[in-house]
Amino acid sequence: MTESSADLSQWKGARLPEPVVLSGRWVRLEPLDAEAHTPALWRAVQGADEVWDWLGDGPYETEAGLALAVGAKANGAAARFFAIVPE
Repeated sequence: MTESSADLSQWKGARLPEPVVLSGRWVRLEPLDAEAHTPALWRAVQGADEVWDWLGDGPYETEAGLALAVGAKANGAAARFFAIVPE
């Protein structure tokens, strides 16, 4: 069977990862939350516009603008986003 003739009628996409906290030795992955994570993200990226060079969004002029984008990602259904938090 070639790729072009494969029967994909029963194909189902992968499920999104569950929104759980994953703890490691050095960092913790937390489901992204605008209220909880925007302030630290803003402090980390403020004035460092080069961090956005290879990303599809940003830089943001205000913390409120970043919060809107983080909220959209946190509440979206297409992907699951996590914050990387030092332990």
